[in-house]
Amino acid sequence: MDQTNFPKGIKTILLVLLIVLVAVGIFYFWSKNDNKVSQNVSTSDNLLPEVSNNIATNQPSAEQVLNALDDARTKGRDAKRVADIASIRVMLELYYDDHNSYPESLQVLLTNFKLENKSSNDPSTNQPYFYTRCGTENYHLGANLEINNINYLQVDNDKGPMCSADKIDGADNKGCDGANGLFCYDLAF
Repeated sequence: MDQTNFPKGIKTILLVLLIVLVAVGIFYFWSKNDNKVSQNVSTSDNLLPEVSNNIATNQPSAEQVLNALDDARTKGRDAKRVADIASIRVMLELYYDDHNSYPESLQVLLTNFKLENKSSNDPSTNQPYFYTRCGTENYHLGANLEINNINYLQVDNDKGPMCSADKIDGADNKGCDGANGLFCYDLAF
C-alpha cells in the first residue's frame, strides 16, 4: 500500500477541516430537529394532556395487575410443590437408612419424623402428594403442577406406573392422576 506523506502543515489543515465539517454537520442536524420540536410544541396546544393520556394508557389495568398476581401465586405454589417433593425425597432416604425399606405411606414418614401434614400436602388442594411404595426398595412420588414449567419438568423422571399399586403416571402432559390441565412432576427410585 502506498502511503503518501503530507507535510505537517497540510495534515493539520486537513484535521481542522474535518473537525469543522463534523461540527457543522452536528449543528445542522441539531438545528433541524430543534426546529421540528419547536414547531410541534407551538402547534400543539394539547401536548400535555396527550402525554398524560399516553402515560395513563401505559399503566396496567387492575385486571392485568390481578392476573400478574395470580400468575405469581401459581408459580409460588408450583415452587413449593417441587421443594416439598425434594424434602420428602430426603426424608424417604433417611427413613430407608433407618429401616432398610421405604415407608408404606407418607403418613408413616411424617409420624416417624414428627412433621405436620403441610409438608406432605398440596398447597392448593390440601390433599397428600402422590406416593406409592413398590416393594421395599422402590417408590414413586409425584405432585401436580399448575404450570407447564419446563425447568421443573425436564428434571423429573416421567415414569409410568412401577407396580400394580402405583397409580402415578409421570407423563408431563397431564396430572399424576391423569387430570387434564395439570402437569405431573414425579420422582421414581
